Amino acid sequence: YSAAGLECRIYVSSFDGINNTSCWTGGLQTPCATIDLAIQGTATLQYKCSSGILINLSPGTYTLDTTSLLEQQLLRNNVSIIGMRDGSRYKE
Repeated sequence: YSAAGLECRIYVSSFDGINNTSCWTGGLQTPCATIDLAIQGTATLQYKCSSGILINLSPGTYTLDTTSLLEQQLLRNNVSIIGMRDGSRYKE
């Protein structure tokens, strides 16, 4: 990653269930209240991150096994995902 690498990550926590998904981007951990806001934020991030977005999943509803809904929403918004991390597991 370049110096802007942190900006190319989005952190998603679905601890309270899919409808209360919260997320933040970069190192500042500014919450976005819903997954829709997360997607808008990620689409904005992409302008700085031509290589795509790395998604870090905190423990909760979304895991690498249950991210298809999240991935579909991101892809519909033209977000390119370079990888997802779920604890110690990683998927490209």
